Amino acid sequence: MEDLHGTLFRYSNQTRLCAFDTNPSLSSSLIFIGGLTDSLLPIHYIQDLVKELEKLQISLIQPLLSSAHLGYGISSLSQDSEELDELISLLIKKRQKNTLFLLGHSTGAQDIIWYLNHGKLKHHISGAILQGAVSDREYMEFNQPEHIQKYLLLSKEMINSNKAHEFLPREADSAGAPMTPTRFISLAERFKLCFSSFNNFWKIKIMIFGLYLFFNF
Repeated sequence: MEDLHGTLFRYSNQTRLCAFDTNPSLSSSLIFIGGLTDSLLPIHYIQDLVKELEKLQISLIQPLLSSAHLGYGISSLSQDSEELDELISLLIKKRQKNTLFLLGHSTGAQDIIWYLNHGKLKHHISGAILQGAVSDREYMEFNQPEHIQKYLLLSKEMINSNKAHEFLPREADSAGAPMTPTRFISLAERFKLCFSSFNNFWKIKIMIFGLYLFFNF
């Protein structure tokens, strides 16, 4: 994998979270949100994506969220959204960005949908891409159906015992991430979603496609 050159900067002084921008001088940027366990340079096509974006005068920004690496077990979509608000606020006010796009890979696509629904600065987003969007619940159901039911039951018992923010046993997560009952339920239980607030999906152009086709991989 080739090196990427750019600027690493802090976007949250409180949590000391950082982001990497391949070309800070450009006013247009695509913010890349990876999936579970992802961090910087999470997928093989990052370098090709940067090259194609450069032709369009768009830089690539990769933020580190609290949920990166194995932090997803103690995080949430709402927390990711709040951190994206911090990042976007800084990009607009202090780094002279005036056109911003979002790209969600794998579980990162869930962050994008959540942000377009709940983000405080969602009106600053000009477009979004859901790449390889997945259902963590369906993946878990397919691979470990009995495991899911066991830890869903335990999670609900812990919540009813006022232990919602304590940790499940390590084996609750296949990657070994520390996992709270509330986070396990959010990943593993089926929910009925209401998209009534998406009547304004309007201004946001959602493009769901495989980037490998876009780049002729």
